[in-house]
Amino acid sequence: GQQTYMTRNSKPVRTSSNKPKVYFAIDLGTSCSGVAWCIESGGILVPMYPQFYPGAPIRYYKTLTQLSINMHTNESAIGWLAKEMAENDIDNRVSLFKNFKMDLRNNPNCESTSIGGSLVKKTDEVIVMYLRHLMEFVKEEWEKINFIGKDEFAVEISYCLTIPAIWEDHEKQRMMDIAEAVGLVDQGSISSKFNFQLALEPEAAATYVFYTMEQEGTPVQDGETFLIIDCGGGTVDLTSHQLSNGKLRELIPGDGGACGSMKVDQNFMSWLGSVLGFGWEQEVQDPSTFIELSSNWESFKCATVTLEGDKVFRVPRGLWNVFEKRTTDRLKRGIVKINSEELKQIFLPVFEEIAELVQKQINLYDQTFDYIFLVGGFAESIPLTNFLKQRFGDVPAVMFHRPANPGQSIIAGAILYAADESIISSRRIRRTYGVGCYKPFDSSIHDDTKRAKLPKKKGHFCKNIFDTFVKYGDEVETNQFITRTYESVDEQILLEFFEYSKPDIQYTDSLGCNLLGKIVVGDLLPGITVDVQLHFGKNSLQIEATDTGTGKIYPAEIIYGRNRGRFVSDFVEVQNNAKDVHIIFCNDISGSMSGTDFTPSNSSKYIHNNRVGAVYEACDKILSEVDGMPNVIVSTVLYSNSAQVIFENEPASTSLIQRLLPFGSVGGTNFKAAIDSVSNIIRRSPNVETYCFFMTDGQCPDGGTSEVVRHLAETYDFTLHGISVGSESTVLKNIASVGGGQYRKCNTNINDLIEVYAAILAGIGI
Repeated sequence: GQQTYMTRNSKPVRTSSNKPKVYFAIDLGTSCSGVAWCIESGGILVPMYPQFYPGAPIRYYKTLTQLSINMHTNESAIGWLAKEMAENDIDNRVSLFKNFKMDLRNNPNCESTSIGGSLVKKTDEVIVMYLRHLMEFVKEEWEKINFIGKDEFAVEISYCLTIPAIWEDHEKQRMMDIAEAVGLVDQGSISSKFNFQLALEPEAAATYVFYTMEQEGTPVQDGETFLIIDCGGGTVDLTSHQLSNGKLRELIPGDGGACGSMKVDQNFMSWLGSVLGFGWEQEVQDPSTFIELSSNWESFKCATVTLEGDKVFRVPRGLWNVFEKRTTDRLKRGIVKINSEELKQIFLPVFEEIAELVQKQINLYDQTFDYIFLVGGFAESIPLTNFLKQRFGDVPAVMFHRPANPGQSIIAGAILYAADESIISSRRIRRTYGVGCYKPFDSSIHDDTKRAKLPKKKGHFCKNIFDTFVKYGDEVETNQFITRTYESVDEQILLEFFEYSKPDIQYTDSLGCNLLGKIVVGDLLPGITVDVQLHFGKNSLQIEATDTGTGKIYPAEIIYGRNRGRFVSDFVEVQNNAKDVHIIFCNDISGSMSGTDFTPSNSSKYIHNNRVGAVYEACDKILSEVDGMPNVIVSTVLYSNSAQVIFENEPASTSLIQRLLPFGSVGGTNFKAAIDSVSNIIRRSPNVETYCFFMTDGQCPDGGTSEVVRHLAETYDFTLHGISVGSESTVLKNIASVGGGQYRKCNTNINDLIEVYAAILAGIGI
C-alpha cells in the first residue's frame, strides 16, 4: 500500500503563503531516473509515483535515463520510448544517448556522444532535453488525476533535484543552471529560487531510512549512528550520520567514487575486447548493433544472481561475423558462454573498489557504526549485496540492512527531504576552502621568496597566502555561515577562490592546491565595506554580500573556472598558472611483451607474469602518486597491430588499473595506430596539460608517427616521453625528441622500470 509520513514539527516555513504545499522530486540517475510528488495536508505526506512510464514493459518506479534524437526530423524521446525508437531505427537516423549524466564529471569538454558515435552534443543540452520531456510527462499525469486543479498558481510548488554527494561545487552549479533552463528555477512562474533545492543522494536515502524505520516501529534511537552506502549507476556515495535531538548530523567527511554499475559495463566491454581483439568495433557494419549489445548486456547483468558457474550471453546478430572471424569456437548459435572466472573479472574489481571506500569510512570514523544501510539502484544487484554483506555484515553490534526496494530510497527520500530539509542538521566539509590574499610579511613564518611590495602600501607583504574559511573535516551546521569583511577599491571586489584536500595549508601555490574560480561582488563604489557570507553547510555552496553599514545587499556570485583561464584584480598577482594535468599511458602489448625478463612483484595482483604485468605495475605506481588529485585525469591506450582506448579522461585513481588486466600480449607493433588514438583523445580534451608515457619493447617503422607527434606538440600543450623495455628503440627515441620529452631505456628489472616511470613523473612536477 501507499506509505504515509508525518512531517516533523521543526519543518521550516519557506514562505508566508497559506497556499497548499506541493513537493516534487526528480531523481536524475545515471542509468534510470524517477519522479515523485506529494501534497502536505495537515502535517501528513503521501508520496505518489507514476503508475507506468511511457513504453515501460512493467510497472517500475523509474524509467531509463536515455534520450534518442532523429537526426533528420529532430524528433526526440526519453526512457523506454527512446530505447524503442533506437531499436526500431532501420535507416540509421536515430542517435541514442546513455549515461550522459556522468559526462558532466568525466568529460572535460562536457560533451556527450551517442552510442556508435553518430552524434555529439553538449551534455547540458542533453540533460535539459531529457528533463523537459520528463516534466511534460509529469504534467500529463497531474492532469489525469487533477492533482493541482485547474489553477496551478493556487498551490505553492517546491522542486527538488537529486545529485551525487561526490560532485564538486562547479558541477553542482551546472545542475542549478540546468534546472533553471528546464524551468524549475524561474522567478516568474509557479516556482522561485526559494522553493528549488538540490538534494544529495545519500542524504535523501538517509532521510528515507530514518522515516521508514520510525514508521516500521524500529526507529533509530537518539545517539545511534549509521553509514549509508548509496550505489548507483555512475557513482557510489557514502555518508555517515548520527541521530541527535531528532536531527541527523554528519559524523565524518563523506567519500565516494565513479564506481557504480557503469564500471561493470566498462569491464564487460574490456572483456569483449580481450575475446575479439583490438579494432573489432571497426568491423561492425550497423551502428544499431551497439545499441542491441548494450541492451542485451543490461538484461544479462540484472539477471545475474551469482558469479558461480557458466552463463550464456545472447550476441547481437550484427556481431556474429566478427565473432566467427576473430574466434574459433566461442560463438554457438548466437550464444557465447561467459565462465565463472570471466564473470568475476567483470564484476569483482568494482565490488572491491566499493568495499575499499566502505573500509576507508570505517577506518576514518574509528568507531563501530550501529547500522550499515545499502541503498541505490546498483544495490538491487544480489551479487553486490552478498559481497558487501559477507565483507561487513559479520561485525558484532552492526546491523547490515538493505531496504526492500533500495533503488526507490533516493526518490522517496528526496520527497521527504524537500518537505523537511532541516532533518539534516550539519555536514562535514570535504575540502579546505579559502581565498588568496596578501598579509604583512613576517620573516618568522613566511617564505622569503614570497616577499612582495604593493602599490601605495608601506612595508613588505607576503603573497599567495591561503586565507582559510573552513577546513577539511570541520562540522558546519546547515544554517551556519562564514563571514569575511572586505573593502572595495573600485566597482567590484574580486577574490581568487581555492580548495585543498587536507586541513592545513599556508600558500595558494602549494602542491595540490586547486583554483576553483573567483568570488565576485559587484555594483559597488570605491571605499565600501562589505560583509561576504559563505554558506558551507548547505548542500551546495552559497554566497551573500551586504553593506556593513546600511545592510544593502549587493550581487555576489562564485564563477567557477576549474583552472581554465585566469583573472587578475588591480592589486593581485597571478599566483598559480597550473592547468589540469592529463596523463596518457600508451602501452605496447604486442606478442614480445610475453617475455619474462621483466615480471611484476605481485603476479597474482597484476595477473600477467611477464612484461605486460610489469608495465601494469609501473602504471599502477604512477596512479598511486596522483590518486585523488582533483586536477589530474588519466587515459590509457593499449596497442599491438591496432590500438584501443581502454579508458579516457578518468579521475586519477589506482582502481583504474583493474580495467587493463583483461588484456594480455598479442600481435605485432604499430606506433602509428597508437599515436592516432592518443591524438583523438587530445582533440577531445584540448585545454589541458597532457603528458604521454609512450612505452614499447620492440622495433617499429615510424610510419608517420613523428609527424603526428610534431603536430600535437605544436598545436597543444603536449609532451611525449618514450620508454623502451629490453631493447633500444631509435625510432621511439626520435619520437620523444620531437615530442619534447625524455627517452629512457630500461633493461634490468621491475624496480628499474618503476624508477623510470617515477623519474618522468617527477620531471612533470605534479
